[in-house]
Amino acid sequence: MGKFGTATDNLVEAQVVTADGRILRASEDENEDLFWAIRGGGGNFGVVTEFTYQLYAVGPVVTGGFCFWPLETGLEVFQTFRDLSAI
Repeated sequence: MGKFGTATDNLVEAQVVTADGRILRASEDENEDLFWAIRGGGGNFGVVTEFTYQLYAVGPVVTGGFCFWPLETGLEVFQTFRDLSAI
């Protein structure tokens, strides 16, 4: 998890098609229970057809990809990653 949290932490709203065919908008202000549910309650609440997320400016350097280290350096790697992610 980076300094802005997970994807569900930054979900602003979603469009959901329910089992009975209704198309609902779920957010903190509209269908609040459904919004809460789709952010961590499992996949039994409908099909999400649209997500709206809070965005953040990042950069100027963004890193990503696969990185591999020897197992014995694991603690040091995690601590370094934690420190760099807090910047």
